[in-house]
Amino acid sequence: MKTAKEKSPIAVSTIIYYVAAVVVLLVGAAYLVINVRYYNTMVAGYVAQGYDAADVTAQLIPQKLLPGIFEPVGIFGGIAAVLWGIGLLSQKLSTIMAFNDSICCCCDEETDADGDAPEEAANEEAASTENSTETSEQANVDVDADVVEDNK
Repeated sequence: MKTAKEKSPIAVSTIIYYVAAVVVLLVGAAYLVINVRYYNTMVAGYVAQGYDAADVTAQLIPQKLLPGIFEPVGIFGGIAAVLWGIGLLSQKLSTIMAFNDSICCCCDEETDADGDAPEEAANEEAASTENSTETSEQANVDVDADVVEDNK
C-alpha cells in the first residue's frame, strides 16, 4: 500500500490537458497583447490626423480597448481554466482507478477468517449441510424404530 509521501504518477491524459490549458492561455495572452498594440496604433493614427488625443481615447476605450482586454481574458482564460480543471479531474479519476485496480487484483487470493479460500469454505459448508441432513434423517429413522418397538 502506498504511503502518504508517495505520489502516483501523472496520467498522460492529464498532461495533455495541462499542456492544452497552457497553450490556450498563451494564445489568449498573445491575443491580449495584439489588441492593446492595435489600440495604441489606432490612437496614434487618429492623433496624427489631427484629432484631439483626449477625444480619441474617450471614444476608443469603450469601443476597442475594453473589449480587446475582456475578450481574451474571458474566452481564452475560461477555456484554459476548464482544461486545467478537466486535467485535475482526470488525475483524480486515474488515481482512483489505479487504486481500485490494486484492490481488485488481490480478490482472487482473498481468504476468510479461518484462512480458507472462499471456494474451500463454500465446499466445507455444503459438506456440513449434507452431513447434518443425513444425521437428522438417521435420527428420524431411529425414533420411528423406537416407536414401532414400543407399540409391539
